[in-house]
Formats: sequence, structure tokens, C-alpha cells
Amino acid sequence: MNTASIDRWMAFYGDEFFRAVKPHPKEIGMMYLLAIWYYRINKCKGLINDDELLRNICECERESWPKAKQIIFDDDLFFRKENGLWHQKRARKEYHVALDRMKKNQSKTRAASEARWKK
Repeated sequence: MNTASIDRWMAFYGDEFFRAVKPHPKEIGMMYLLAIWYYRINKCKGLINDDELLRNICECERESWPKAKQIIFDDDLFFRKENGLWHQKRARKEYHVALDRMKKNQSKTRAASEARWKK
């Protein structure tokens, strides 16, 4: 199944996102969003716990990375470590919701197409 179409967009719950990042410096919000987006377009398989990779994904300067990582990869509110990989619970849930929706739509489209050809 081609999942490219769900990789082009992601549900965004702005109210929740901005509430979560509000207590932190504004740069953290962008870094967190970049990490979520990278996680999402890689099918929510998890981010490798590699400081340089994570720093590059977040587009963070080396000097700011220790503090930024502590906030974004906090093992609680933002990203959580599961089986050695970092996961974002909401992004993963929404990815699977979108994937299920896409599968159902493809099935409906296929059934409608087959019905047309049988006429």
C-alpha cells in the first residue's frame, strides 16, 4: 500500500501544542515541531537515541542542545523512550488513525470501481 499521501500532512492540534510549549523559550516550540514532523514522516517508527541525529533533526545549535534535549526528549510530556527509541504518543496515534482512514477509503474506492466495471 502506498502511504505517501498521508505523509504529506499531519493533524495539528495547535491549542494543545502551544499550551505545551508556552513555558519554554520560543525556539523549543520550533525544535519540537521539527522533531514531531520528522518522526511522523518516518512513519512513527521511533527516533534513534543519537544526540547528533536528534540535534540535526531539531536544527539546534550545539551550545543550546543539552537544554533543548532535556525539554523535548523529556521521557514524559514531549517524547518518551520506548525500547530504546524516542516516540511521540499523539503523533503516533494520529498517524495510525490517518492510516486506517486511508485504508478504508482505498477499499471503498476499489469497491466502487469494481462495481462500475461490472455494469
